Amino acid sequence: MRLIPPVAVYLAIAAAAVPQSLSAQSAALSEGTIRGRVLDPDGQPMPDVQMTVAEIVGDGFRNSRSITVRADGSFNIVVPAGRIRLMAQPRPKVVGSEPRLRRFVTHPPAYFPGVFDEFDAWPIDVKAGEIVELDFHMPPLPVGAIKATVSGPDGYSLDHVRALRPEANQIKNIAISDEGTGYLEGLREGRYIVAARGRSSDGPLAAWEIVHMIAGEVAVTLDLKPTARVYGRVMPERAGLPPLAGVRVVAVWTDGAIDIDPLGRDEGQVTADGSFTIDGVFGTRVFRVAGLDPAWQVIAVRQGRADILSSGLDLAPGTTTEVTIVVSRK
Repeated sequence: MRLIPPVAVYLAIAAAAVPQSLSAQSAALSEGTIRGRVLDPDGQPMPDVQMTVAEIVGDGFRNSRSITVRADGSFNIVVPAGRIRLMAQPRPKVVGSEPRLRRFVTHPPAYFPGVFDEFDAWPIDVKAGEIVELDFHMPPLPVGAIKATVSGPDGYSLDHVRALRPEANQIKNIAISDEGTGYLEGLREGRYIVAARGRSSDGPLAAWEIVHMIAGEVAVTLDLKPTARVYGRVMPERAGLPPLAGVRVVAVWTDGAIDIDPLGRDEGQVTADGSFTIDGVFGTRVFRVAGLDPAWQVIAVRQGRADILSSGLDLAPGTTTEVTIVVSRK
């Protein structure tokens, strides 16, 4: 048997330890840490969630790694230094107490800071040796669907049907079949306004309904009716009109202080004498003047003797209403 001198053994152990030490130092110089908590939509710790991190490189990802959060929702994961995408995926579970009613439920993945759409995710910049602390708030799950049925006068054509969630500034189109029915699924809890616009040989048509989504499927019937018309004039408080070239009166569809449809462009061009006409309007409308000279301001919008500048005007189908917009120098 060949004996190895003690010094040789020591040198061999030291040589083997050097690469490991250098490797650890190299990792410390190229990695950071993300730690924090996963919280459910009510702000409570959420266990049994798989956290996955990936390094963002150009249009793709690399160095993906995953861990499962602790029972208290906390996690601690080492990541490469750079721009990181953080994804949370609650594990599938069986729900239901009775065997015949039990079902296997999966949860869609969410991305930091708490969105279901990957394109809305925020990248996290992590420096070498840095610890980034954060809370990951899981967004509420979709809870329901809207079934929209559209009808109208003979020979009408449909422009579009939309579900608008004004508090969240969201707009979703609903595709309507030849039979006049359409579905919009995967909706979250909240208030939606379902609106349809169309046209007949007699002019524009519209219908709308408010939906309070809690759960399940909500049926909405939209019977298209002739829209309203608003006409009037822009008038000065005192003599002398402001410059009116390019000035427009916009009838903004509102509900309280919230603009319902940012895509709606119901407006009329103001002529040289201050007159204007707006067709195709419905619901409650607040009137704003676009393109007005900065030295001028709107001080009143009158329907008869009533000032509707703040309250707006409720428009019944097929009606024609006159308003007067009063402007003055600032």
